[in-house]
Amino acid sequence: QLDVTQAIPISLIVVAAASAVAAVPKLRAGHVQWRLAAIFVVAGVPATFVGTAIGRHLPQPVLLVGFAAIMVIAGLQMLRDNAD
Repeated sequence: QLDVTQAIPISLIVVAAASAVAAVPKLRAGHVQWRLAAIFVVAGVPATFVGTAIGRHLPQPVLLVGFAAIMVIAGLQMLRDNAD
């Protein structure tokens, strides 16, 4: 069984890999908004380091609840977007 500090990065790697595969058709079709993608990269990379630093100081149950909440919100958002 994995602890939270192992499970979170592994799940994020899986999500990143699935997203990369799903992005290929959009890239080929020219539907990528590169300026918006750059904004996400510029904001996301530093946020990753900040989140990692904060996560080292939080107990595992807090990390687990926070991660679960983010996953539920993301899932609901995807379901809502598919309904449109």
